[in-house]
Amino acid sequence: MINFRKIKQDFSANLLSEGKTLFKEGGVHSAKIIELSSQKIRAIASVKGAYENRYECEIEIDSIESEVIDSTCDCSYSFDCQHLAALVFYLEKNIDQMTVDFSRHENFQNVDDDGEKEHLSRVIDRAKSNQEAIDDAKFDQERLEEYAHAWQVLTRSPFFRPKEKWIEEEAGLNLVLTRPLDPKSRSPILDMQMMLRLSFRSKPLAVSDVRAFLDAIKHEEIQELGGKRLLLTLSSFDVASRKMLGFVLNFARFNQTEDKPARFFQMKLEDVGELFTLAYEMAVQEKKAFFHGDDDEVVTAPLPCLYEENVESPIAFFAGSAYLRFEIEFIKPPTTNVILNPTIEVGAETLQLLDVFLFDCAKPGFVHKGTFYRFQPAIKRTHLRHLEEVQSMAVPEPLFGTFLENALPELGRFAHVTGQNSISQFTTLPFVGELRGHCKIAYLDGEMDAELWFDYNGIKVPAVASGLKMQHMRAFITDEGIMARNLTEEKKILDALFQ
Repeated sequence: MINFRKIKQDFSANLLSEGKTLFKEGGVHSAKIIELSSQKIRAIASVKGAYENRYECEIEIDSIESEVIDSTCDCSYSFDCQHLAALVFYLEKNIDQMTVDFSRHENFQNVDDDGEKEHLSRVIDRAKSNQEAIDDAKFDQERLEEYAHAWQVLTRSPFFRPKEKWIEEEAGLNLVLTRPLDPKSRSPILDMQMMLRLSFRSKPLAVSDVRAFLDAIKHEEIQELGGKRLLLTLSSFDVASRKMLGFVLNFARFNQTEDKPARFFQMKLEDVGELFTLAYEMAVQEKKAFFHGDDDEVVTAPLPCLYEENVESPIAFFAGSAYLRFEIEFIKPPTTNVILNPTIEVGAETLQLLDVFLFDCAKPGFVHKGTFYRFQPAIKRTHLRHLEEVQSMAVPEPLFGTFLENALPELGRFAHVTGQNSISQFTTLPFVGELRGHCKIAYLDGEMDAELWFDYNGIKVPAVASGLKMQHMRAFITDEGIMARNLTEEKKILDALFQ
């Protein structure tokens, strides 16, 4: 019997590792014994190499001393390579079957040496016996696997189970934000946990695999929750929970790289804002909170289904509207600018933007100290997205006419404006003439170049900021007052030209 462990000692550890991998991946093909005697065995095979190459290998082994007598491979190493190592692993696994196959094609009766003939006969008989035992064990293993598989299918499959009568369980939904809504760290994605209120439990049950839970809800399938097999569908939940769960079904996201159960789900910040809006509208409709305008008292009540960090901390809501307020601040010469300081008004309270968690969604709102507030209906998502640039803007004196005559009346439609008296000393004039746009086209080195400017009754100003000079700005400051640029009409002209 050949000691293959001894033969493997002729190969380095790296070659053995690579050869074993090749063998396990099915890289050895057409292996067969081409010579067998009482002294030696010789085998050949085609072994897969890199880049779909195949190498022809041959090995001759002293079957008494368990030593390699000779070996060749047509790869660049010629011998002692990973391809020959793979063939050794193959021989170790399949030597009996290969011996039986060899005996079918060779006539040992023609061997002259009776001792040699008897030895080969014993070797072949032993190989046949070993292979039969291997085949029997393999057959038994296949039968066991078939039995186990059928057992599981007959147990689990709904095709083979008797009809069961399921009573749809009643449930309520808790959606818990895993972290407090910190205005200083607004993440674009928020993690949430799902908990269920079930009749047979005194405390809410945390859903251990939200992905599987939502899938079972969606397809109305039985699932195991809290140690019980339950049938839950959307209709199992109260009205508020049903609507909130339906929203989560559409917008929940999961970490695709994780195969383990999803204890948490994620939602985009904008979608969380829409979720808060949905809860707010249901709560207001049920008249669970009121705003008393007489004494500016803010009265709040819990939002349905929404919690912060744990179920002991429900998120409240205020049924009235929150308002933006812009305070005009005048910066004295030499700069002579106006800046706008936005804040939020809730009843008699004034909140700073840095202290609230804004949701810039279709119906914007914000959370402050565990309470959700909605802005007045005129405020849309686009307004919140432009707050930062408005706050960073400094309006210079030449644009005071534009600011006071045109921009400020529009701003008043969306916010309360204070501090106008700080710039009451400036006289501004609306532009009442006909605004004209002029375009000069030239060709330079085969390319067209266009220069566009606007004409305010002889006062010309370039249409692009890169062409602006100090004289263009000063031209709007006249003895009568500061004339307004009509930026809205300018934009209409540009849109008509280039859209």
